[in-house]
Amino acid sequence: SSNVVPVIKQLYSKLDAEYLETIDRSKKNYAGSCAITLVVLHNKLLVINTGDSRAIISVHGGSKVIEASSDHKPERPSEMQRILDNGGELYRMSVNRKTGQNSFYNAKNYNELQKINQLRVSAINFAFGPWRINPGGLSVARSFGDPYSKVNAKGFACQSVTADPDITQYELNDVD
Repeated sequence: SSNVVPVIKQLYSKLDAEYLETIDRSKKNYAGSCAITLVVLHNKLLVINTGDSRAIISVHGGSKVIEASSDHKPERPSEMQRILDNGGELYRMSVNRKTGQNSFYNAKNYNELQKINQLRVSAINFAFGPWRINPGGLSVARSFGDPYSKVNAKGFACQSVTADPDITQYELNDVD
């Protein structure tokens, strides 16, 4: 099953490219989507994840549940680094509940992100939104489509949001 991983990644990339091309030709504003795919191959279960869809697996007759996928949130350290390395930025907004004033926060590294997250804990009169990615404003770091998140302000392709999936393998005899 290890030889299918590159094929699956290539398929996801091709699907994303074809969808983006369809959007471009139609000149319509389409959104995008996340995906979770489970594939049974011989004695393996492949969990293929792009975005923030979720898969769980029951083991030992239901006595234990395993999170089989992890959300691709922009604040996840590996996602944040990939986003920054590919020309994207992370931001979040807050609103002061008493005054209605909005504040905007950028994080250029993980230490800044942690400081802003700590501010969220201590600022009791503020409501904070999720971390988002510029360009596009998504609160998920991987998806199909979402053209506004895959083109920067100068009109060039930007890989801060990608369709590249994480693929995790499980032995079928280990899961219910």
